Amino acid sequence: DASGVSPDLVTGATYPFTSGSSVALEDMSSGTTTLVAANLDDTASSVTNIGFDFWYDGVRFTQFSVNANGLCRLGSTAVTTSFDNTADFATTTNAPKIAPYYDDMWTGTNGKVRFKGIGSAPSRKPCVEWQHEQIPRVGSGSAGAGTFQMWLSEASGVIEFVYGSGIALNTANGGYTVGLQSGAATNI
Repeated sequence: DASGVSPDLVTGATYPFTSGSSVALEDMSSGTTTLVAANLDDTASSVTNIGFDFWYDGVRFTQFSVNANGLCRLGSTAVTTSFDNTADFATTTNAPKIAPYYDDMWTGTNGKVRFKGIGSAPSRKPCVEWQHEQIPRVGSGSAGAGTFQMWLSEASGVIEFVYGSGIALNTANGGYTVGLQSGAATNI
């Protein structure tokens, strides 16, 4: 590349941001696997198979894990229970990371983090849903209202964040982070 930038490096040019409206959440009412149960704080899932090869930052991944704080880590090493999004994004801890809404949260008594594979080859996408998260974090025994999903497209490699109801501006816990990171801490 004449610019000297690797086409796989996580930058605004290689992973451009676009936004849209009126995108519906995927139906997660059946066929899901619970990754993080209700009423849990700072809990991480076990490593789960994506269901296909997903290329991210020039590397093939077949597995991922998530935590209750809205963070996904690709690869065979489980994501930590980290809740400090500001500190975590200043390091390569949990890299490569995908953050649809990363903050110190708690799954509500009415919520969970769940996963479902959607579609068939070569157009599959895993859908991870953080359902009824406490935004902002309240604590044990309380319901949550925030629901959002992360989709990874097999065919295009596109990463999508889709937000449902209950997503609130959250400055109570230091503010949230939405983004991608891989390689050096500055590749955000």
